[in-house]
Amino acid sequence: MENGSIQAEKKFIRNRRIILTAAVLVFFLLWNNEAVFPKPWGIPAMLMVPVVISIGMFERETAGMFFGLFAGVLTDAFSSQTVCFHSVMLTAAGYFSGVLITRLMRNNLKTCLLLNVIFLFVYNTLFYLINYRSADAEYIPYAYSDVYVASVFYTMLFVPFVYWIIRAIFKKSTESR
Repeated sequence: MENGSIQAEKKFIRNRRIILTAAVLVFFLLWNNEAVFPKPWGIPAMLMVPVVISIGMFERETAGMFFGLFAGVLTDAFSSQTVCFHSVMLTAAGYFSGVLITRLMRNNLKTCLLLNVIFLFVYNTLFYLINYRSADAEYIPYAYSDVYVASVFYTMLFVPFVYWIIRAIFKKSTESR
């Protein structure tokens, strides 16, 4: 009987992670669709960051790390920018959000907002320093404040919705158990 309950638990976890993988794919497709997530004044929303952090908060560090890697590989595959930057950063986001929730913080919307603000500033600052560190162009110092800092605030508009959707998936899958 005990072996049957272990198998049922593994099947339950596998099904939940398949649903979360589909959610990552749906969010990725929506994020890359200009009609759904427009870029006002050329400011992009970094939608994969709240998705990965929210999944890391519910699934904890190991699964969060692999979901971050998956989202990062998707982002890198369809990006013409720095190779593996998104993979490394989103993997770190998934892992550290899971570790912080497991050991230090509570899993709620305020924590999700805090983790997203901190990580988006780190993510955008490193992306700026790696890609736009050039003394040739005059507008480069303004690109950080006009695009990358504004991107943090624009992304924060979507964080509650992403958190509630991932939370609903997690709650629904635990209720059906």
